Amino acid sequence: MQLEKYKTLTGIVRWEGGRIGGQKETVEIAAATDNPIIRHPITNEPYIPGSSLKGKIRSLLELTTEKERIINLEREIKKHKDKQPSPEEKKAYEKWKKRLENLEQYTRAIKEGEPCGCGLELCWICKSFGPHKNIEHSLGPTRLIFRDAKIAKEEDIKDFKDSLTEAGYSLENIKQYSQEKGLPYAEIKAENIIDRHTGRASDTRQMERVIGGSLFKIEIVIRVFEKDEECGKNSTEEILRRGLKLLEQDYLGGCGSRGYGKVKFYDLKVDGEPWSLE
Repeated sequence: MQLEKYKTLTGIVRWEGGRIGGQKETVEIAAATDNPIIRHPITNEPYIPGSSLKGKIRSLLELTTEKERIINLEREIKKHKDKQPSPEEKKAYEKWKKRLENLEQYTRAIKEGEPCGCGLELCWICKSFGPHKNIEHSLGPTRLIFRDAKIAKEEDIKDFKDSLTEAGYSLENIKQYSQEKGLPYAEIKAENIIDRHTGRASDTRQMERVIGGSLFKIEIVIRVFEKDEECGKNSTEEILRRGLKLLEQDYLGGCGSRGYGKVKFYDLKVDGEPWSLE
């Protein structure tokens, strides 16, 4: 399997009050909280881990294709059963039996909510993101590489800032705000639990989250192998487009049902050329 080329998707994501948890450091900071977000250990600036972006997009794509992938596996199981060798052909039979067990295991895993690991040639999720726990596949290397996303600087957004539909904040904006308020490049949100009988608040806690409207630079590399671009609507590039559109309708990070983590993508380009989610 030959690697033909790389494509690079770049752009800006606006993150509304996002939260991806980190570890509490020993050094006390202003407005310290027991629920910090992930930060760069030296600059103390928040960032979006590539693993978080990849995992969320993959999970959304899998949620929308669960039935399809189970049907494909069940068809493969039926085809495999039709090719059962005689138990007397010990080596061939053991290989056939192991393959059947694996196919049934991959099917159960999907039904139990695990990432897809079927490794089937027609599974574009396994091909694009990698087949989970499957070491017997023949799909080749994972097609998508997600870089960590850093907070965008003013120079990164100057060409499209006027097209933002909502206020967006660069690293310079956030630094100035943080210095004025004594906050660590983030905002602190108080939360509690309401007693259903008395209506009183209890269990007050402080959650740290990215300042609403913070802008981050994203970079996603697409590996293109021979024949990949012949897949049409299921090419890696189209799968990525589908996943980003789903993410805009959902959220990134934790606590999304409570208003955290809405995203919006801007200035998307592939190898410098404009690239739309439409």
